[in-house]
Amino acid sequence: VEDLGGTFHHVVGDDIPAALLDFARGVNATQIVLGSSRRKTWQYVFGPGVGATVARESGPDLDVHIVTHDEVAKGRGLPVARGARLGRARIIWGWAVGLAGPAILAVVLNSVDLGLANNVLVFLTLTVAAALLGGLLPALASAAFGSFLLNYFFTPPLHRLTIADSKNIVALVIFVAVAVSVASVVDLAARRTHQAARLRAESEILSFLAGNVLRGETSLEALLERVRETFGMESAALLERKSDIDPWTCVGRVGFGGPVERPEDADVDVPVGDHMALALTGRVLPAEDRRVLAAFAAQAVVVLDRRRLQEEADQARTLAEGNRIRTALLAAVSHDLRTPLAGIKAAVSSLRSDDVAWSEEDQAELLEGIEEGADRL
Repeated sequence: VEDLGGTFHHVVGDDIPAALLDFARGVNATQIVLGSSRRKTWQYVFGPGVGATVARESGPDLDVHIVTHDEVAKGRGLPVARGARLGRARIIWGWAVGLAGPAILAVVLNSVDLGLANNVLVFLTLTVAAALLGGLLPALASAAFGSFLLNYFFTPPLHRLTIADSKNIVALVIFVAVAVSVASVVDLAARRTHQAARLRAESEILSFLAGNVLRGETSLEALLERVRETFGMESAALLERKSDIDPWTCVGRVGFGGPVERPEDADVDVPVGDHMALALTGRVLPAEDRRVLAAFAAQAVVVLDRRRLQEEADQARTLAEGNRIRTALLAAVSHDLRTPLAGIKAAVSSLRSDDVAWSEEDQAELLEGIEEGADRL
């Protein structure tokens, strides 16, 4: 993309359509081009898809183009939220299955006599489904609600919250324990997925920074814009002061909103050494973002130092060029001065010599040479 004159951006967000539209509006884009969905027809029960949602919410200022390809409707699995623990839709479905599911199941099982063991297995299956969809909390709610319904409707004595047979107590305890265990495993897997996605994004960002360090191509403003874009902030500024008592000055800033005059005025500030700080406004970032943000801050200082060194090198090059011109000028002038001075000195020395009796014509010629030399000087 960069070889063709474009720029590549890694847009981060839990809601893909919202993240795309926010980024497009932030850079004043007028066109969005998306590929057609690879999901099969039945998978649209989980939502309209990214393309349709972007087109619906784009508004009059953005034109959305859907481009077809050979993989349309060939499938790529269920839509999953990348970068977050669990998507919002999955959590909603998890709570729906975990709370509404046991109630519906109790009504159905009241009309069908499967026995307590089978009832427990069916409720356990529903709790596992809630865990797979919504994670830990919906599964715990489903386990608690399901155990209550099992006790009230299917454990003798019926329609009472007491249990006559100790074996039924064991069955309910095992039911709750298995439900909690499955929910914990699903939640742990979701957190591991979140961490893996985050580490991948961090590695891509750090790789980008390392490449810029090696190439030395990115300007300070471009780097600050990448910081603002990566973390979804309103503005990013690099502040500097000469000493602890001097006021802060802004050496580079991008974004919108009022300027930040001190690190304390920003929502997020990352000190770099004693007298420099990266200040961001827009929202408070979690602590886990500060590692990558510190790398951006250090790189911003490196870019600033490189820019200043380049300015000093340009000044030194200008001074050296001026010195070279002055040296050449002095050499040319000294050469032009030396010739008439030599003629004047020779003529004066000849006139003052007592060893030669100069005629009036010779004296006039020597004086004429002195006058011409003076005129030339």
